Amino acid sequence: MKTVSRRSLVDLTIDQLMAEISGGNWPIGSKIPPEATLVETMGVSRSSVREAVKALVQQGLLSTRQGVGTYVLARDATQVAIRRALNHADAGEVLTVRSSMDSLAATEAAMHRTAEDIHILEEILRLRSRAIRENDFEEFVAQDLAFHLAVAAATHNTLLTALYQSFDESLRQSIAGNDCFFSSDQLTESEPHSKLLRAIADADREAARQATQQILEIAHSAVSSGV
Repeated sequence: MKTVSRRSLVDLTIDQLMAEISGGNWPIGSKIPPEATLVETMGVSRSSVREAVKALVQQGLLSTRQGVGTYVLARDATQVAIRRALNHADAGEVLTVRSSMDSLAATEAAMHRTAEDIHILEEILRLRSRAIRENDFEEFVAQDLAFHLAVAAATHNTLLTALYQSFDESLRQSIAGNDCFFSSDQLTESEPHSKLLRAIADADREAARQATQQILEIAHSAVSSGV
């Protein structure tokens, strides 16, 4: 019988970790199980787990925070490459690409959303509104980002959703920089996010596109004016 090399065990462990990430069991932003748990569930040595995690950290898929744990940054190498490109792009370039992606996500979501998707979007928008009323800017940013990611998920297009998730940090920075969204005006039914939700629920692609354009126009205006 051929002896399995230590390097092969590390490769096998990397494959298992990657399967958990790409399969969605460990979503982006989530904390992976501790080392001891991985050793037990994967049936490999502590050193194999340690080397596998280190390899994925070097690839940009995981991030280790001293004393806190290890978190998922990306699902695959493509997302890592996109994020690195985004880090070197200016805000105007990011918004230009987002304009096309947002419009596509909105119109596709209007055609393919499910009742569960609408429920998720309604709940996120409710939490977003509560954050505004409670003057909780950090929570507002988190819920606004969640709303846009949920619109992309409602397309049920896995490629578009994965690409959109690659923009999450740039989206977060864009939202955090647009204080104009954080106002009582965002609590009315006529504000663009509410209109977008209504359009998606009504399967109205054109209304969804128009609502998205309103959101993007505000974002573009904020970037142009240096807000």
